[in-house]
Amino acid sequence: MYALVRHPEFLGHILIIFALIVISQHWISLTVGAILIVLLCLAMIEEEKRNMEKFGDAYRDYMKRVPRINLIAGIIRQIQAKEK
Repeated sequence: MYALVRHPEFLGHILIIFALIVISQHWISLTVGAILIVLLCLAMIEEEKRNMEKFGDAYRDYMKRVPRINLIAGIIRQIQAKEK
């Protein structure tokens, strides 16, 4: 999974929150969900900063190869890499 997206756990949480917003169709869910998604995005950025400090250039190379949470782009990149 980490070859497709850098933060699969955050992607999963965002998808669950989005699904709950769509299912509930209530403005409170939309408000709380939007706040949670923003907080998750901020947590991703902070985690990447820590990983860059801990792993250095190896993590920067990983960041160039693997998208943050865009699963579709990750799948396309994997397919293109196998074709080469």
